[in-house]
Amino acid sequence: MPRTIRCARLRFAVQTPAAKPKSLALASAVRQVEPGVEPLLEARRLARAQLAAWGDGFLVRELERFEHWSPSQREARVRGDSVRAAGNLAYGRDGPAAAIPLWQEAAHRAGEISDTAGVAAAWGNLGAAHARESSLDSAATYLVRAARLSMAVGDLRVAANATAELAGVLER
Repeated sequence: MPRTIRCARLRFAVQTPAAKPKSLALASAVRQVEPGVEPLLEARRLARAQLAAWGDGFLVRELERFEHWSPSQREARVRGDSVRAAGNLAYGRDGPAAAIPLWQEAAHRAGEISDTAGVAAAWGNLGAAHARESSLDSAATYLVRAARLSMAVGDLRVAANATAELAGVLER
């Protein structure tokens, strides 16, 4: 799992005051990472730390799935995640209009390898971007899809983000 994704997930975990005790377990797991550690070993350790801290086995299941994929599927997953991460950077730097094509590409790439979690995450990003652009119908469509798909695979973080964003869209 790329470091940027790990850090984003950890940042999300420590944002709420009630999460502090559990988040400290994850933070200590991240701090113990040593240079040169094989990425899958590091990812496995962090996924187990999330399971222990939160009782959330989503990352453990995703990692097991990733480990059983062929090298070409793994490469496609990493490339898709990289495109989505590029969308995140573009959003922060240049706004939603710059990020939307990248997130569409990330969703397409994830779909090609049946990466349901990747599709759901990209749809959540697209929904949030359309909400910022005041394209509320498109936002609601993507957010409903993201919430349903992420719940189906057990990605509670994406489901919660999509649901919260959808609530804001529906209030307008």
